Amino acid sequence: MKKHILYAGLLLSIDLNAQSVSSGLDAQTNIDALGTDNLNGMVRKFDTRYEGVRGTPYLVNYWNNGTIVLKGGKKLSEVPVKVDLFGYEIISKRVSGDSIIVKAATIDKVMLTDVLTGQVHTFKKWADLGMAKAGYADIMYDGKYLLIADRKKTLVKANYQGGYSANRPYDEFIDEVSFFVKKPDQNLEKIKLSRKAILEVFPDHQAELKSFISKNQIDFREVSQVIKIFHFYDTL
Repeated sequence: MKKHILYAGLLLSIDLNAQSVSSGLDAQTNIDALGTDNLNGMVRKFDTRYEGVRGTPYLVNYWNNGTIVLKGGKKLSEVPVKVDLFGYEIISKRVSGDSIIVKAATIDKVMLTDVLTGQVHTFKKWADLGMAKAGYADIMYDGKYLLIADRKKTLVKANYQGGYSANRPYDEFIDEVSFFVKKPDQNLEKIKLSRKAILEVFPDHQAELKSFISKNQIDFREVSQVIKIFHFYDTL
């Protein structure tokens, strides 16, 4: 309850001056549809702002074109999307400039590609993956095994008073990420991105995997590099 009270004042960095990344009549139609009665109250508007906080509650603070797939299969393609990792919300923007929150209960998944890094993200609710956990899971690879990033933002309050303060006169959103693997038996297991931990995920083809890792000089600090191992395993 406290989090939602706090967040009511912090959520809405709408960035109305940002250039829309959508283009074309189809994109405009999809965006406009988000705020109409056609979706039976699947969204709600917001228009307040927060100030004095460093960082961002979003995956990234700029709009990316994405696809929102609703329960029942309806797709809203090429719409501007932000993923709120603090309040667990999916934000979109209409051509009129106002930002709206798509209600979580109506969402099946959200897919987007970061325009700056090229990283592909597919967000699904943890509950839909069989885990009693709030928010959205970022499915980084979907094959025989799923590689899932658990991304969230923590708001650290200012601390600049007293002899043992952190000398931080501002609130700040801090990125946190951990990783899970969903196995063919549907079990979810938390893992570290290390050579030893990744090899332990796969019970077979150890020789081939070790050779692939060495040949390609896989850097386990980079998620995109680890994804190559999952993809290679699916070819064996």
